[in-house]
Amino acid sequence: TPEIKVEGVRSRGATVVLHGDSFPEALAYSLKLVDEHGF
Repeated sequence: TPEIKVEGVRSRGATVVLHGDSFPEALAYSLKLVDEHGF
């Protein structure tokens, strides 16, 4: 993920989580967070 995108998201107060080496891995992890933490 380009650092400029990460910084843009952080500048709006969000927490950035980078996980996995591909979009499918990141998606699976994000859905796990939703199930476990209600994000």
